[in-house]
Amino acid sequence: MSAAPETGADPALPSLGALFVAFSLVGVMSIGGALPVIYRDLVERRRWLTPAEFTEILSMCQVLPGPNIVNIAVVYGMRTHGWPGTFVAVAGFLTLPILFAILLGAGYASVAEMDRVREIFATIGAAAAGLVAAVALKLFWPERRDPLVLGIGALCVLLLVALGQPLALVILSLGPLGIAATAWTRRGDGE
Repeated sequence: MSAAPETGADPALPSLGALFVAFSLVGVMSIGGALPVIYRDLVERRRWLTPAEFTEILSMCQVLPGPNIVNIAVVYGMRTHGWPGTFVAVAGFLTLPILFAILLGAGYASVAEMDRVREIFATIGAAAAGLVAAVALKLFWPERRDPLVLGIGALCVLLLVALGQPLALVILSLGPLGIAATAWTRRGDGE
């Protein structure tokens, strides 16, 4: 997972301060979900990771317990500065959103039953779903011609959407299948 100039990532590691600011901004801007925001920030804007490196980190974080985005903060922080980087990235990501949630939660109790408030949150939810779908397409696009990726992806959508299987079951079954299939195909390629 090392960054190299030819891969499009910036080879210079961020400082602890830059790490805290970046994850704080991601946390504050993540209305409805942080995955699209962190992808745009770390990959497209700051170029700290390539799309392939982000996909690798996200894949690992999806099989770890806890929220994927917090896991990304842990892994990226550890990768850049060890334990101090992990604590700084997680603190950056969580501090302001927790404070905002406490303040907004206190205010929300008084307006939660209003129809207009429900409409606003339904709209925000739809926008968040669109953002997650956009990131999924960005992650998929470089691999769109790989039959293994297409097959595992189609099977995942079938199990989750069409058959309504629990996410944990799909990850626990397709994760090892994807790893085994990738190892088998790379073995045949001589890698």
